[in-house]
Amino acid sequence: MTDFPVRPGGADAVLAAARVRRLRRALASGGAALALTAVPLVVVASAGAPRNDSLVAVSPTVTSQPAEAPASASPSASASSSDPTPSPPSSAASPTSSPPAVPEASEDTESPVISRPATTPRPPRQSAAAPVTRSSSTIETVDLCDGGLTDATSSWCARYTGPATARRGQSVLLSFELCRYPTAGDATISYDSELEVDAYVGSYDTPDWRAGQGIAYSATPHSEVLRAGSCIVWSSPWDTRGADGFLVVPGEYSFSGSANAVQGLPGASGSFRVVA
Repeated sequence: MTDFPVRPGGADAVLAAARVRRLRRALASGGAALALTAVPLVVVASAGAPRNDSLVAVSPTVTSQPAEAPASASPSASASSSDPTPSPPSSAASPTSSPPAVPEASEDTESPVISRPATTPRPPRQSAAAPVTRSSSTIETVDLCDGGLTDATSSWCARYTGPATARRGQSVLLSFELCRYPTAGDATISYDSELEVDAYVGSYDTPDWRAGQGIAYSATPHSEVLRAGSCIVWSSPWDTRGADGFLVVPGEYSFSGSANAVQGLPGASGSFRVVA
C-alpha cells in the first residue's frame, strides 16, 4: 500500500477549491459575463499550530460588466424602441416660413390719400321760384275793398284777387291789387326795392310760400304815380309746396299781401282752400 503525502491544509483546501470551481461553472452556465478575480487562499499559520487548522478562503470579487448591445442594432433603432416620442425637426433641415414683416407706421409717415369722384351736393328741397309780375285794372266808386272800406272812409283800396280753391300738386296764381279811388285823386307810391310787394301764404315768420322767392331783386328805390280810379295788380305762382319742398296738406290757407311802400299803404288779406 502506497502512502500519499499529506499536503498542508488537507481536506479544507480541497473543499475550497471545489467551491470555486462550482461557482465558475454556475456563472458560465447562466450566460452572464462576469469577471472573476483571482481567489487567493490565505493560509493562516501560527507557529506551533496543528495541521488541521482551517484555511481562510477569501471570497472572489465579482465585477459586473454591462451587456453589449447586439451588433445589428443601430443607435437610431435603440432610441426609437426606448423613446416613442419623435424628435422635433431641426431648424436647419426644415426652416419655418414666417409672414412678411409689416412696416410700422411712424408719425412722419403720411397717410395715403384716397381719391374719390367729386359729387355735387344736392340742394335742399324747397318750393319753386315765384317771380312777381304786375298788371293794371280799374275800380269803381261803389266797389268794396278788403275790410269793407269804401271811398267814403279811405282813399286806398287793397283786396285779394286770387282763386278760392287750388289743386294740390298744381301751380296756382295768387294775386292782390292796390287801387286809388276815383274821388281821391292821383297819388305817388315810393318803393324801397325792385320787389314792390310783400305777399305770403301762412304765417309771416314761417310762411309756406312767399311772392318773389328764389329770385334776386336789387335794392333799388323807385317811385310811380297811381292815377285815381286805377289799380296795380301783383301776381305770383305757387306750386302748393311748403318751405320744406313737400306738398302741403289739403285744407284752408290764408293769404296776406301789401306794397313795399314807404307810405305805409293798406294791405290785402284773403283765404283759399287747397284740395286734393
